[in-house]
Amino acid sequence: MANLSAVIVPAKVLKGGKHKIRIAVSHNSKTRYIVTDIIIDSDKEFKDGRIVKRPDASIKNVKLRGLLDKYQEALDNLCFIESLSCEELVVQLKNNDRYRHRTVRSIYDEYVSVKSIKDTTRAVYDTTINSILQYLGPTMLMENISYSTVVGLEKYLAEHGNSSTTIRGKQAQPTNPVECV
Repeated sequence: MANLSAVIVPAKVLKGGKHKIRIAVSHNSKTRYIVTDIIIDSDKEFKDGRIVKRPDASIKNVKLRGLLDKYQEALDNLCFIESLSCEELVVQLKNNDRYRHRTVRSIYDEYVSVKSIKDTTRAVYDTTINSILQYLGPTMLMENISYSTVVGLEKYLAEHGNSSTTIRGKQAQPTNPVECV
């Protein structure tokens, strides 16, 4: 179970004694921080996760509450939290909005740009993604792919001369998929 809270880190004092408010992410007996852009002048202006003793405290608290709510919503939508380290969880929370509305092509392009892939392997990957995109179209969003889309793609590839081994790869033993609730 992961927990989120607003904190200041005394060891991370800015010039002039100012502090940045951070979101502490506690998970698997570790804590990592997400830095916000909310700055207070002194540690005396922060108490029990709230900004106090400032003329703009209510405005900053609303902004802080909005950030906490945003990260909590992202946390609630993750269905594989237990398998993540604290560091990986922070990356997922910080990049939550970035991964929405991505095309299949953009995800593939990101994958091959990050991985070290031999030219011959890259050629095979390029051929495969081009076949997939011929069926799906260049603007297909990942969130729109469903079971019927995959079944349709399988039929399309078979009709275009791909063998069942090429389409499905090595046959794995059936498993019970974990359902995300």
